[in-house]
Order: sequence, then C-alpha cells, then structure tokens
Amino acid sequence: MKILIDVNENKAAFVLELLQSLSFVKSKQISKDKAEIIEGIKEGMEEMILMEKSQLQGYSAKSLRDEI
Repeated sequence: MKILIDVNENKAAFVLELLQSLSFVKSKQISKDKAEIIEGIKEGMEEMILMEKSQLQGYSAKSLRDEI
C-alpha cells in the first residue's frame, strides 16, 4: 500500500527518521513540484467522482472553448 502524507517542514526530518526506523516501511522523498502535481491529479479525480454522482456541475468542452 502507498500512502502520501503532508508534513510541516520543521517536523519532516523527525518523520523521515521515524519511518526509516521501521523495517516494514520504505520511504522516499519527492520534490515539491511532484507533490503539487500529485495533489492536482487527486483533486481532479475527486471532482470527476462528484460529477459522476451529480453532486458537482461539470462543463462541456464546447462551453470551455467558447470562453476562450
């Protein structure tokens, strides 16, 4: 299982040391840019799920094109 966690900068070293001390956990740091990309994809997927459940109004490609 993979888990993405967000840690305050001042506690990051502690959390990394804690995770690395656990033999059953593999940890890997990613760049801030990659973290932002992952977060954007996650938010987009959540919005898509809400649109499929009719809990969020989507936009057609034509209406988006017309706005440009």
